[in-house]
Amino acid sequence: MRILTRFLGLCLLVQVSLQGFAQPAEQPVRVIVTPDVDNWQRALGQPVRFRISVMRNGSPMRDARIVWQAGPERMKPLATDSATSADGSLVTPPLSLREPGFLRCIASVVSEGRSYRGLATVGYDMERILPTVQKPADFDRFWGDVKKELAGLPIDARLLPLPERGSSATAVYQLSVQNLNGSRIYGILCVPRKPGKYPAILQVPGAGVRSYNPDLELADKGVIVLTIGIHGIPVTMDPGLYQDLGAGALRGYFFARTSITTAACMPAACVPLTTSSRCRSSMGRTLVSAATARAGR
Repeated sequence: MRILTRFLGLCLLVQVSLQGFAQPAEQPVRVIVTPDVDNWQRALGQPVRFRISVMRNGSPMRDARIVWQAGPERMKPLATDSATSADGSLVTPPLSLREPGFLRCIASVVSEGRSYRGLATVGYDMERILPTVQKPADFDRFWGDVKKELAGLPIDARLLPLPERGSSATAVYQLSVQNLNGSRIYGILCVPRKPGKYPAILQVPGAGVRSYNPDLELADKGVIVLTIGIHGIPVTMDPGLYQDLGAGALRGYFFARTSITTAACMPAACVPLTTSSRCRSSMGRTLVSAATARAGR
């Protein structure tokens, strides 16, 4: 009974910790920025105003000093201003873009020595947005050479069962495959337990150094799911280790160099799960067409 009690207590602690990591604590001050249009897609030159509201503990923040700026996303702002609002809100003058892009309004306020911010974005003729930098002349040749080098490597897939992370419908593994320069790529693989043919999804990560969890919500519906990491390290280690790496050896890794891992390894990662090489990316998730696999292999 004592062991069971300790185990349940540990489970509760882990659950609370994960919830705290996944969802930030509610802030006492919220800066809410909203456009005055229902449709956030606008035609070129069509004006929009942004309403900025500051709430403290659920009520309007009186005499709030609001600082705001608006302009093309990640570019020099078109307008900046600040004002003290008696009721904690203000409306910007009409703003617009005359070239395709995203118009973003960012507002901030300081309360008790701490800064809070909020933002909203409206798109203008988004289908015609052009790159802000030119494609390097050797881009295709560089990646073509890397892909050829990777294709010459045996995939050497290795599966480490993670029974404690699976479900009655899904088996979960840590998968690793061979990569360039003697390194390996790691990910979490979810495979339906029932033999059969299933669609497969390759989930590619965003930035950050962390562990990865199985997508059981999707896998339990009868989908093979592979969630890959990009740093060449196992994805099931203690969370504290990833924090140490993020603050130390991998700090600022996205500025230090371009990693060939993610782009070059995705075709290889698809091979064991598919009979088709046609892959389509959408919102950071790659859907592998005509995927076939037998659970338990």
